[in-house]
Amino acid sequence: MAQKKKDINYLALIIVAAILGAALGAIVFNKPEGTPTTVPNKVDFNDPYDDSWGKADKPATEATVTHILISWKGKNPRSAPKDPNRTQEQAKKLVEELWHRYRNDPTAANWKKLQAEYNEDSAPHNEYTCKPFGSGLDEAFNKCGLETKVGKARYIESSFGYHLIRRER
Repeated sequence: MAQKKKDINYLALIIVAAILGAALGAIVFNKPEGTPTTVPNKVDFNDPYDDSWGKADKPATEATVTHILISWKGKNPRSAPKDPNRTQEQAKKLVEELWHRYRNDPTAANWKKLQAEYNEDSAPHNEYTCKPFGSGLDEAFNKCGLETKVGKARYIESSFGYHLIRRER
C-alpha cells in the first residue's frame, strides 16, 4: 500500500512539473501583450546583395574575421578554385548565394559548415586580425573586416578572388 501511495505522489509531481513547464514556456516565448514572438522571415535568394546588412556604422580599431574565398580560373596562381573552369561571373553568383545562405541562418554552426564545404583558402577556418595599419592583409580584405558588424558577413573582391568575410569579434 505504501508503494502505491509513493507512485501516486511521483505521478502528481510529474503532472505539476509539466503544467509549470508549459506555463513558464508560454511566458518566455510570448510577448507581454500575449502575442507570440515571430520567427524572422526567410531571406529571398532572389533579393540582390545588400552590403548594408553587415556594414558597421564606424570602423573598428581591430577585428577578428574568418572568410570563405571563392576564386575563378586564371584569377591568381596562389588560389585554386574547387571548380577549375569557374568564371568570374559564376564565382560572384556563388559568393552571393553563400551570403544569402548565411544571412538566412546567421549562426556560427552554419558559417562553419559553409566554410568547410566552399572555402578555397588553404585552411578553411583560419582567423585573421584586421587592423587599421600593419595587418599584412590585402587592403580590401582588411578594410571590409574592420567595417563589418560582429556576427555579420559581407563580400569583397581581392587579388585572390571573392571573400565572404564574417566578423567574429
